[in-house]
Amino acid sequence: MSKNLFAKLSVLLILLAAGSSVYIWLKQPREIKSDTSEAEIRALVSNFGGALKKVTRLAPREIYVKSIQENYSDFITPELMKKWEEDPASALGRQTSSPWPERIEISEIKKISDTSYEVKGEIIEVTSMEVTSGGIAAKRSAEFTVDKLGEKFLISAVSVGSYMDPNLKTVKDPGGFDFMYPEKFETEYVGGHEWPPKIEIKTGIYSCKPGEAKNSNGLPDAKTSEKKIGNVNYCIEESMGAAAGSAYTEYAYVFSLDGKLMRMTFALRFPNCENYADQTIVKKCKSEQEMFNLDMIIGDIVNSIRFRDPNEGKTGIKGKVFLGPLCPVVREGEECPDRPFETKLGITTPNEWNLIKEIKSDSKGEFFAEIAPGEYAIRSIPSDKVFPYCISPTFKVETEKITEIQVSCDTGIR
Repeated sequence: MSKNLFAKLSVLLILLAAGSSVYIWLKQPREIKSDTSEAEIRALVSNFGGALKKVTRLAPREIYVKSIQENYSDFITPELMKKWEEDPASALGRQTSSPWPERIEISEIKKISDTSYEVKGEIIEVTSMEVTSGGIAAKRSAEFTVDKLGEKFLISAVSVGSYMDPNLKTVKDPGGFDFMYPEKFETEYVGGHEWPPKIEIKTGIYSCKPGEAKNSNGLPDAKTSEKKIGNVNYCIEESMGAAAGSAYTEYAYVFSLDGKLMRMTFALRFPNCENYADQTIVKKCKSEQEMFNLDMIIGDIVNSIRFRDPNEGKTGIKGKVFLGPLCPVVREGEECPDRPFETKLGITTPNEWNLIKEIKSDSKGEFFAEIAPGEYAIRSIPSDKVFPYCISPTFKVETEKITEIQVSCDTGIR
């Protein structure tokens, strides 16, 4: 018995000692490893911002591709690299000699999942003046998607906002659209002759017949070619001429955008580099003209085109009319949606007593009407409450604003 008691006491002492050790270990302050992903992502995007000025989007294709591979491979995914190689207009980088992208200022890092983050910030551009005295020459907002591939994070997608560049000017064309263009090219040996470009909407559909016309000396003085810039196909007409030691080229770019056929025209001047006595200037002139990437400029201009709402600045209402119900019985799992309805309507006072104006919806059920500011309602014409009967809630119209209304027409089917 004494041996058994001794054994039991020994086991109990061992258990107590083990428990004490566990308790002491649990009470010990332990270093908690923090998530370093955010710091890694911040460094990734910041370092990428420092590399942007090393890539010139306007460089000849072979130089551009080599530059983007050398400077961006540590920061972006292979898929994004391939996309930017094929479409320089969608890539980030330096567009002119000055200003240039200097850095990315990060404002927010948001965790989407354990392997994906969203980063928001601004791309800051400077010139030599800002480098010396401080400040910003231009900036634009940017959002980055950062994904973890293997053991490292890489940028997989980028979207940028409007360029707040003082060199970019906006044209509000009377044709119902706006576009932006660079006021100057920041070049010495390429200049605008008929600039800014003129853009107009044409009738017809897009087509292109490449060809070439020659002068009496057998030299080409006009040609038509087709090229894809970004996601847009262009039919490009070029007419060449020369005067006072410079070559002049008139351009016409025909393209389709949002279902509209458009034509952009302008002319550029290219000084004859061989006319300079200094061979250093001759070399510089030729190099600049060879590196001048007109496709990039055209792509950026076309990407900036925005069609204005034809009712912009007007005061009135627009909306859609729906007819329903259309089925006497709708079983579970079945659908019987209301359909657009073409009919006559009346804009009335809120109590529906006084008719202000008659309007009509089209075959798509859509309508638009200009009307003075105030409170109104819409009902059927005639006003007798026979089916289908249409009515809207009371609504308010404000000055230089278009109020959107939905009108419901009851078929009486139950």
